[in-house]
This record gives sequence, structure tokens and C-alpha cells, in this order.
Amino acid sequence: MKYFKHALLAAAIAATSAVHAAPQVTIDAPAANSIQSGITQIYGWASDVEPVVKVELYIDGNESQTMVLGSGGERADFQAAYPNDHDPLRSGFATACHTKLLSNRPHTITIEATNQLGEKTELTRTIIVSNAPGAESQSDDVDLSGATARI
Repeated sequence: MKYFKHALLAAAIAATSAVHAAPQVTIDAPAANSIQSGITQIYGWASDVEPVVKVELYIDGNESQTMVLGSGGERADFQAAYPNDHDPLRSGFATACHTKLLSNRPHTITIEATNQLGEKTELTRTIIVSNAPGAESQSDDVDLSGATARI
């Protein structure tokens, strides 16, 4: 009987820990291996039964090109599919990336979600940046000194 109780306790602990996993992450856009130019929208969702406290974007795994993303966008589709997650309606994240700041070649974008327990999940996607020649200029300066506006 003693061994039976230990086996039941072990099974109960295993079942409890199997219920919780690290956050789920999906990148809805851009599509994998898609050609991107100009301003590219990056969006998807990150959710967990524990509150997700941070969603980050990495470009080419480079921590110097990391951005904490705004999250909390409404996702009724996700809420319907995962009603037991913490606040599933507000699981969406989104940002815009100006591809002229990247070279014309394949790049990896990584979304990393962290829950309040510190558990993390990463999802990586490759995109192909292809801007017109000269579009990869690092300057955002626009000279409007000779411009006129018409209404």
C-alpha cells in the first residue's frame, strides 16, 4: 500500500506539471520566406494560463536589435479557441519594421514571450528583405524646403 500511495502522488505531481506549459506564440504575419520591403507589419499572439508579461522582437538574434512589443491587442479568435488562458482576448501583439534599415537578404525575426513565472517561448521566422536600390539608406531626413501643399 505504501508504494501505491507514492505512485499515486508521483502521478498527481506529473499530471499537475503537465497541465502548465510555457507561453504559446504564433506569428500571423509576415508569412515565412515572404519578400518584404518598406514598412512591414509583424503581428500575432502570445498567451498562457499565466499572465504574459513581456513580448520581444529580435532581428537576426541580435540583442542590440531588440524591441519590447506592445501587447494586449484584441483577439476574439484566440479567446474562442483558448478560453482558459489568462485574458485570451488581449493576447495580440503588433509592431511595424522599416526594412530599409536592414540589408537586402534573408533575415530571421524571433518573437519571445515571457510569462510572470519567467518561462519563455521563442518562435522564429525567416523573411527576405528586398528593397529597391538605394532604399536601404539609413537617413530619414527629407528636405521639404521647396515643397508646396494644395488642398
